[in-house]
Amino acid sequence: MNSFNSFPNSTSSAQLATRQRLERHWQASLPVPLPTTSHTPWYQRFGQWLVQVLTDSDQIRVWTKITPNGTQWCAYDPQMDRRFAGYSETDLRTWLEQRYR
Repeated sequence: MNSFNSFPNSTSSAQLATRQRLERHWQASLPVPLPTTSHTPWYQRFGQWLVQVLTDSDQIRVWTKITPNGTQWCAYDPQMDRRFAGYSETDLRTWLEQRYR
């Protein structure tokens, strides 16, 4: 389950802004779909997607995992070969921003 789309009722404007920044980082980490037509076979579309995912290794990947301790935020920066795993969105944001300093 991905928690990017679930907003608690008590979200403050600062938390909402943080979440929106994280979502932008996450969206940027998704591969851009290649142009296809409705006549392109599924296996060809899948192959194009797979090649793009495997070769687009410069982008930071951000995802969530649901664990017994709560939602864990994970990220990987292939350019610096750094990983992040934690339960705080603020810590993830700080980790992401360190890359651009």
